[in-house]
Amino acid sequence: MVNSLFLLSCILGQIAPLDVTKYTPLYSEQGDHAWDGVHQAFFVRTFTTGETYYHRLSFDVPWTDFRRLSNGEAEYQAIHKKLGAIDQLPLEQMEAAPAIRRLIFFRDLWAVFEKLNGMVSKERGVELRQRVARIMKRLELSDDEISRLPDTLVLLHDPRQFPDAPDSANREKPYLPTTILSEHSEWITLATHNRVEGIEELAQSAPAHTKSVNHRSLFYIKIRYPDGRSRIVGLIDEL
Repeated sequence: MVNSLFLLSCILGQIAPLDVTKYTPLYSEQGDHAWDGVHQAFFVRTFTTGETYYHRLSFDVPWTDFRRLSNGEAEYQAIHKKLGAIDQLPLEQMEAAPAIRRLIFFRDLWAVFEKLNGMVSKERGVELRQRVARIMKRLELSDDEISRLPDTLVLLHDPRQFPDAPDSANREKPYLPTTILSEHSEWITLATHNRVEGIEELAQSAPAHTKSVNHRSLFYIKIRYPDGRSRIVGLIDEL
């Protein structure tokens, strides 16, 4: 359940104040799961002052050069030990684990894999990328598992999660329209146009956000015009 909530929170973005100094286990209640050990090693940053930084809704690791792994032998050996613990997990805790759990951990490791490419110590970076890649291979979902993943938007349409319409008395309260992804919805996706080698193509509406995570996640901006969909479409056509 905790993993499903994490996935939903990633889609919605931050909806409540967060304590960014406390690690929140994802795969076990006490954080003693081997997956939590690796996730914490890469996504929690400890400063020389002893302060820590962790944001559970982050789409990326909080740094890119991994200096402590490049220069510190103890830290380097420690992460190898954590990765080794995952290598030793039996099939039922890896390939046969629930698809949603594997999907979330795969997503996290994907970010780590890409960032390790910029590691100061290239030799260590290559070695760690190879180990992370082997773990990702064990986590891969089949086409059938992907097709049966839960529709998070449907789950969020439960009135107990988010109301369908804004609260006029509290405009800061999150809400989620049930028609937001419908073909003829009053909510329209903003998009930009890119011109590459003389070819104009439609691009996503938040290219900087999407590029910042190397297209591992896609971001879109939806707007609703007070006079209705037909009116805003007409205005766009006039531009």
